[in-house]
Amino acid sequence: MTFAITLFAMSWSFYILFADKSKLPFFLSTVYFGMIVALMSDLFMHVVELWKFNIENRLHIFIARWLTSWGVYFVIMYLFLQWLPKERSLSSIFKYLFYWTTFSIIAEWLFVRMGWFIHLKWWNLFHSYWADWVLYSIFYLHYKWIEKKRNN
Repeated sequence: MTFAITLFAMSWSFYILFADKSKLPFFLSTVYFGMIVALMSDLFMHVVELWKFNIENRLHIFIARWLTSWGVYFVIMYLFLQWLPKERSLSSIFKYLFYWTTFSIIAEWLFVRMGWFIHLKWWNLFHSYWADWVLYSIFYLHYKWIEKKRNN
C-alpha cells in the first residue's frame, strides 16, 4: 500500500514540475484512453493473474489500482505525449518508443526486485517489455488519430 501511495505522490510531483498544463485539452482523450486500457488490463489480470501488486488485502488492492491509474498512468501518458518528438519520422518515433519502453521496464524491474510487484505463471519482464511496446504504440497511434481529427 505504501508503494502505491509513494508512486502516486511521485507521479503528481513529476506532473507539477514537468508537465505543460496548457496542453491538457489536447492530451486528455488519449490520457483517458490509456487509463481505460489500464483498467481493462487490471480487470483481465484479476481473472488471469499474470502479475499483481504484493498486497493481500482486497481494499488495499483496489486503492493501489486506483492510485496507480490516477497517478502513474495519467502522468506517464501525459508526459509521453508532451515530449513526443517534433519530427515524427519512423526512426524518431522508434527511438522515442525505445526510450519509453526501456524506462518502463527498468521501473518494473525495480518494483519486482523490491517485492512491490510480482510476476505470476509464465509472465516475466520479457513479456512486459513487449507489452509496453504494443501499448505505447497504440497510445501514439490513438493520439495521432485524435490530432488528425482535431485538425480536420
